[in-house]
Amino acid sequence: MRKTKFYWLSLLLCTLALGFTSCEKEEEEDDFEVSDLYGDWLAVSAEYQEYLNGELLEEDYWDESDDDEVWGIRLTRDEEWYSWEYYNGGVDIEYGGTYSCKNGKLKVYSEEDGSYTYTIEKLTSTKLVLTSSETYTEDGDKYKYVETQTFEKVDIE
Repeated sequence: MRKTKFYWLSLLLCTLALGFTSCEKEEEEDDFEVSDLYGDWLAVSAEYQEYLNGELLEEDYWDESDDDEVWGIRLTRDEEWYSWEYYNGGVDIEYGGTYSCKNGKLKVYSEEDGSYTYTIEKLTSTKLVLTSSETYTEDGDKYKYVETQTFEKVDIE
């Protein structure tokens, strides 16, 4: 009887020890398939807002119908990104740099421009919405700049 009681107590203590040591905070999982990022994305609209001390100072909106230029980005499985433009019946693709995607954030790196982090607001097999924001203080005033870009997946080749 004593052996059985000791056995169950040992098993309980081991279970508790294992439970407490394995309670690390889990990383957030993306609510989209990262593989949906791969491909060519046509820029269809962009919205810009600038705030001064929490008040909307200026805003602007662009969509593809406002411009003769057709441009977009390509994101590859190898975590490289390219920018492209379509004009004169052809596509001009230029290497942009590398990227990473983790916890709903798309971080792009470029030797020329450094790195930028975008929040992936929406990603489906046909639509990508990215938001970036920057906050800074100048002469005691707090500025915030927010940009939201919308892309549609296309086949440019």
